[in-house]
Amino acid sequence: NPSIPLPSSLTELYLSGNQIVTFNPSIPLPSGLTTLYLGNNQMTLAGYTASEVWASAQPAFTNPCNVYFFVNIDSISGTNLETILITKNCIIIS
Repeated sequence: NPSIPLPSSLTELYLSGNQIVTFNPSIPLPSGLTTLYLGNNQMTLAGYTASEVWASAQPAFTNPCNVYFFVNIDSISGTNLETILITKNCIIIS
């Protein structure tokens, strides 16, 4: 959980294979982000629910942001987190 904002010029963030259970940073991601990899972690339905706080507070991305959730314990498909991220200009890949 970074304590300082990520660079506004950041366009890709790879967090795959890190045993992440929930993704709930306390600060928004850069609005110019175009790719976020959260696949191959330990995310479950409970983790997706806990991640809704971040997603709700995240400003919409300037360009479509591809968010990868493949190879997690549970699928993001049909969750509230998926719905929230779609409203933030995200394309969900699971």
